[in-house]
Amino acid sequence: MNEAQKQEIRNKILSRLQQIREEINATKAIKTIIVSDCAIDQSNRVEQIRQNQIAEENIHKKTKLLGVLESALSQIDQVYFGQCEICKQEIPIPRLLIKPESKRCVGCEK
Repeated sequence: MNEAQKQEIRNKILSRLQQIREEINATKAIKTIIVSDCAIDQSNRVEQIRQNQIAEENIHKKTKLLGVLESALSQIDQVYFGQCEICKQEIPIPRLLIKPESKRCVGCEK
């Protein structure tokens, strides 16, 4: 992997990190609205609690993905970055651009 490819992947990771942070903040805002609505309208309380749980699960998943992407970003300059952890072959650049946190090639992912 050359430096231009690394930079392209780095930019992709940074873009995804920003996007995920924005999604987390938006989900937190929705969750706040749901919680405040619960106090006002008791008839929809069960549905609002369910929506709140879904929002919390989404925040958890996105926070976990943030950690994975931040880890990939910190490892991008390592010799082993972009190398499949199973077969040790280079992971194709198009795969890393789609899923930069990939640690396995498509063949070994199956």
